[in-house]
Amino acid sequence: FGCARGDFERFYQTEYKQDLDYVGIDMNKQLVDAGLSVNPEYDLVNSDWKSYNENADWCINIGSHDVRYDADITINDNLYLMNTIKKMYNCCNDGVAIMLASDILKQDDGILTWNSGNLLNEVLKEFRTASVDHSYSDAIFTLIIYKNN
Repeated sequence: FGCARGDFERFYQTEYKQDLDYVGIDMNKQLVDAGLSVNPEYDLVNSDWKSYNENADWCINIGSHDVRYDADITINDNLYLMNTIKKMYNCCNDGVAIMLASDILKQDDGILTWNSGNLLNEVLKEFRTASVDHSYSDAIFTLIIYKNN
């Protein structure tokens, strides 16, 4: 969700030395086209993820909620994030992983930051099984939600 040029697939292959069954979704056609021009074998879909209805084992989102791209002023940032998380949860078989900018450090102007503890509490009420990993950096954290089947 929010794949841009599909760089995660290349990162995963390089880091773990194995292929990945990966489908990337992004609403920015120029980024998807750029990714396909470099890697035409990638499965990148130019679509708004709100209308995407396929399933995958894991749905991931890396940094796509650090800035709002949707221009929808009718919902606040938190509701927009929760709507995305719910959509990802409905499309996953095993779980959701989403990396977000942390409010621990001051970020650049215009970057949305999130309080990992508050978000974890909200997600636990909704989905019951989740964790936060803040070990990578104090500037970002990963929210992991496990699917309750």
